[in-house]
Amino acid sequence: MPRRLFDGLDDGLDEEILLLDNLTPPGASGARCSLYWALARALQLSGENASYARLMGLGGAAFMLPLGPDLTVDWAAADVERHLPEVFETLDSWAAHEEQPWEPVLLSLCQEELRAQRALAGQEADGGWLAIVGLKGRELLVQRPDSRQPYERLAPQLEALISLGEPVAPPAGPPSELRVLADGLEALWRAMELLRESQEHWEAWGRGLGTDEPYGPEREQLARFMNEQQLIATVIEARECAALFLEELASQTDFEFAEALDAAAGAAWNVTTALEQLVASPEVIQVAHGPEDDAWVERHRDALAGVSQGDDRLLVAIHDALDYAGDVD
Repeated sequence: MPRRLFDGLDDGLDEEILLLDNLTPPGASGARCSLYWALARALQLSGENASYARLMGLGGAAFMLPLGPDLTVDWAAADVERHLPEVFETLDSWAAHEEQPWEPVLLSLCQEELRAQRALAGQEADGGWLAIVGLKGRELLVQRPDSRQPYERLAPQLEALISLGEPVAPPAGPPSELRVLADGLEALWRAMELLRESQEHWEAWGRGLGTDEPYGPEREQLARFMNEQQLIATVIEARECAALFLEELASQTDFEFAEALDAAAGAAWNVTTALEQLVASPEVIQVAHGPEDDAWVERHRDALAGVSQGDDRLLVAIHDALDYAGDVD
């Protein structure tokens, strides 16, 4: 998918202002996977019908556990970009290269897409993604998932860029039922693969609780606790997206397959319910956290094991749905 950069572009930008028509603020969505938020936002602003939950489901992020070091959220470790070329055939991407002049290429690509009234997705140095909605001379105009502003100004110092290319769906209407079914079946197979990987991460998370005093009021221990709370909230959102995606897919099919997809959606909702039991109350967070006794750690490990079992039931439910669809050997 990535393209090689090249020299010699005459950007001709001067102080030209390019801005998408009918631009609206993104609203404080709170989306935790910035890549899929940026893609969904870019597609929406470019006239496509694309929800965050649907893209999370199609691309697999809804079924991931982005477990990083010290219980941080790490979508790079989960390899969230892995399936983009398979899911979005029209996407093109570019990345900065040490031997190539990146800024003029980036600006010229943005100029070309924005003139066609297509937003783009860009990656910042910290790994987060945003939607590019305009250009003022050599300054980008962008939207972020946590902003209520129509746009913010940003120097063109991005690490990577994704353009949408031509519209994903035919202008005359939505994709055909066969295409929807084919995309859904592919996503379900991907979901099973990712849920198997998640099982390994749940086990690693539980084993990590065996360290001495994993949580407590000391600064480093409290940071670990806060990291875990962020990770739990991220996985809750992911499984909510999984449930919504499965429900949407069920609404586009019928008979036993639809019923099996609804059952899988129910399994995903059950995972979110189990995870919510691990979310600490504001009072606990405010007074720090000091459950250093072995009994608390054991209860916490048991709760994580219960969530892992919920993910396993979700995997089985998706397998059963594929069986009803006649797509399992």
